[in-house]
Amino acid sequence: PISEDLSGEQTFIFALACWSRQTHDFAALTVTAAREGALHKSNSVTSVARSVRDGFCDLFDKQVLLKHQHLKYAFRNWVSICLCYLLGYYLSGSIFTRYNYVMAMTLTLLFVPEGSHVIEYE
Repeated sequence: PISEDLSGEQTFIFALACWSRQTHDFAALTVTAAREGALHKSNSVTSVARSVRDGFCDLFDKQVLLKHQHLKYAFRNWVSICLCYLLGYYLSGSIFTRYNYVMAMTLTLLFVPEGSHVIEYE
């Protein structure tokens, strides 16, 4: 079981371990490419840029991202976030104080279809 006090530290250590594994793999790939003569000064920048681009593109599955249902879901969430931001920024009156987090949280909860979310204000 993860204690509440140490959960942040455990998450940090896990992220550090993942990052170090990725760094090790990248370094091994670079050394192997250098030994094979695949890295030259003229194309090392382009090969690193290509590697970064390919890695970024592999993060997302295009078949899932471009589905109609997923696009509808993403657009609906984007609109609600933008609307909450605009309402929180421009509405200032008797209920809400400008630049206060309570307004944004309350407006966000208004868009939740189920009324089961409870937030305690301090």
